[in-house]
Amino acid sequence: MTFNEAIKHKKQFLKDSSNYTQSLYHCIITPAKKEEHDQYVSEFKKSPSSFIDESCKMYSSDSDFKVIVMPKNQIPQLQNEEEVAMNMVD
Repeated sequence: MTFNEAIKHKKQFLKDSSNYTQSLYHCIITPAKKEEHDQYVSEFKKSPSSFIDESCKMYSSDSDFKVIVMPKNQIPQLQNEEEVAMNMVD
């Protein structure tokens, strides 16, 4: 999907989910290609709070994206920064 479509999907997820649900999950936009997705998620793991939606554009060679949801309870803390243990939901 395009970036604008991904933004709409993410906004819909956030609209449809409660604050409690949002406290349990990260909802992020990633490149659709597996290799680019893996690289993006790897970098995201280092510092989730420093990534914004547009960050994914730098990792995509074809402007094709997807929205994923990953549980925050699988994210270990490292010096007050979250690291992501990845579980994908398309």
